[in-house]
Amino acid sequence: HDLGRSLTRSQTCLALNDDKDKDAEKRPSVSEAEWSKITEKMGVVEMAGGRDGRYSDRFQYTIGALVALNAAFLGVDVDLNRPTEGGPSDGVKAALTAVESCFCAAWIVELAWRLKVERIAYFRDPLNLVDFCLVLAGVFAEWVTPLF
Repeated sequence: HDLGRSLTRSQTCLALNDDKDKDAEKRPSVSEAEWSKITEKMGVVEMAGGRDGRYSDRFQYTIGALVALNAAFLGVDVDLNRPTEGGPSDGVKAALTAVESCFCAAWIVELAWRLKVERIAYFRDPLNLVDFCLVLAGVFAEWVTPLF
């Protein structure tokens, strides 16, 4: 159940105990260490400042910058490979392939890191499933297809 997936501990407790609950004070409390174990087992990701607390800002900004660079590169790649203009030279094609391979490698590293951190919980987020499929498609298009 994803009720507490994006809530902090206090928000989750408030959602579970409304103000009219007279027995709330009689319930046993949970320590921070116990709460961490519970949420980890459930695959709950606590939010801190509107972002996933498991990843640093540097990691998130780096991935965001790579996504922006990849998008710009794809635009250049499509522009250079217009069929009406004869296409790029062999040197430019080799450079484009090298850059595409670097982006593909970066996405594999990102995927591996996220899988290491989140484990099976990674696959519970639909956007992660899209990202996973995109990485697999990129690997297939960039490295597997040219073998045949």
